[in-house]
Amino acid sequence: MAAMTAALPHMEAEIRELAARTAEKLKKLTEEEFAELVFLPAEDME
Repeated sequence: MAAMTAALPHMEAEIRELAARTAEKLKKLTEEEFAELVFLPAEDME
């Protein structure tokens, strides 16, 4: 989470807004909720 927020100033505006919104949503999750999430590389999503 810290790495993502630290990178925000270096992102293009549209990506920065998306990343900031995503970070806010992730901050609201409990450890258990976060552990249940499945993260797939973008090329694997269809």
